Amino acid sequence: MPRTGGCRTDLRTSTDASETAQKEAQRRLDDLSILAGTVGATGPGVRLTLSDPEGTIGASLLLDTVQELRDAGAEAIVINGFARVVAQTWFADDDESGGVLVSGKQVEGPYVIEAIGDPATMAPAIDFRGGIADRVESRGGTLSVERVDSITITALADVVPPEYARGDS
Repeated sequence: MPRTGGCRTDLRTSTDASETAQKEAQRRLDDLSILAGTVGATGPGVRLTLSDPEGTIGASLLLDTVQELRDAGAEAIVINGFARVVAQTWFADDDESGGVLVSGKQVEGPYVIEAIGDPATMAPAIDFRGGIADRVESRGGTLSVERVDSITITALADVVPPEYARGDS
């Protein structure tokens, strides 16, 4: 006896599965684009302001600050509104300006670091005894940590293709 309706049900199920897979792929692309810094991002987070009147906050302290934020779950980070921080970001002291180079972009104090993630987790990760705040103060600077309901990061990371790594095909 021939089946009727089975093909229609199979087709509907196949279409639903295809739409679900497409939506999931788009969600993953959106998430990875934020992490790669190729799109802007908005969400709750923290705003750190590191004042450096003596010029003693350098690349290594800024890198340590970014690492603490990452460890605390930061999903998107920008410094001074224009230097987007991603996996390939590098930090170096700029002897000419007394500031810091962030992937070749010159940033100078006061350093404002905005990070999107859970403010209740990130704020304490920065402001604990012996942590980043104490290190900034020991160098003559000040650090303020502000929990923010909505941060918008529009700066994008420069896309640099990998020189050595290749995908498995």
